[in-house]
Amino acid sequence: MPHSPPAAFAQALPHINILPNTQYTERDIRDIVDHYNHLRAEEKNQTINTLRDLHRRELQQTCQELHSAYAEKHARKVAALKLSYQQKYTAEIESLRKQLDSLQTENASLHTQLEREQCDKQDLVSISTDLITAMDECIKSQNPPRLLR
Repeated sequence: MPHSPPAAFAQALPHINILPNTQYTERDIRDIVDHYNHLRAEEKNQTINTLRDLHRRELQQTCQELHSAYAEKHARKVAALKLSYQQKYTAEIESLRKQLDSLQTENASLHTQLEREQCDKQDLVSISTDLITAMDECIKSQNPPRLLR
């Protein structure tokens, strides 16, 4: 039986063109409601898809920002560690250089001392050889050597 839709129905469905003072059958009203529900479902799907796309873009942007922030943090941390190790090992290298200089100085001193002692040894060997030669000559000539006092 035809009847006119209530005013609340027209307000609830603003997208659907309902003519005032028009008689609609229940089938017409059901078709209008189904059409409205279909439109609403499409709007919901569009809204959901739009929100998904927005969420995906925002998530991707957040991921890029986080990656950028962590990359910067990592670079700063590596630079700080590099500087720390450089300072630590610079002091250790300086200490080792001083120790090397000291050992080189000591080595040069010992080398000089060795050369002096080798010269002294050569002098002693030379004197000993001269003495032995002189003693041999004395023995051969039967003249006893005079000892210097």
